Amino acid sequence: MLPTTGSYYTPPQLVGQLIKTALEPVIEEKLRNAENNYELEKVLLDLKIVDPACGFGHFLLAAARRLGKELAKIRTGEPEPGSEPLKLAIRDVIRNCIYGVDINPLAIDLCKVALWIEGFSRGLPLKFLVFRS
Repeated sequence: MLPTTGSYYTPPQLVGQLIKTALEPVIEEKLRNAENNYELEKVLLDLKIVDPACGFGHFLLAAARRLGKELAKIRTGEPEPGSEPLKLAIRDVIRNCIYGVDINPLAIDLCKVALWIEGFSRGLPLKFLVFRS
């Protein structure tokens, strides 16, 4: 907790539990209903992950990594995709699925930077995130 603002930031252990209990069942359900790779990719990129108190983005980053790994597995057909396909998949997930809100403008700025760094891929435009106020 930050004493001057009353802000509380989610510990990594809780973020892991949230991913396991809230996101993974949704991923499994969506993938179960898809019939081909196109549909598999579409159902993942149609998911909307919203954190209404995102802080520095710990949950959003973890969600992007988890969804990105699943997307990269679908695209490559490999159980452990290489770093480049994984980075591209995470970037696509951040662009299409990740949304955050916070009352602390500094936290929002730090979350944006963290997502931008996570989604950076060499040779692709740096401007890939859309921010709305």
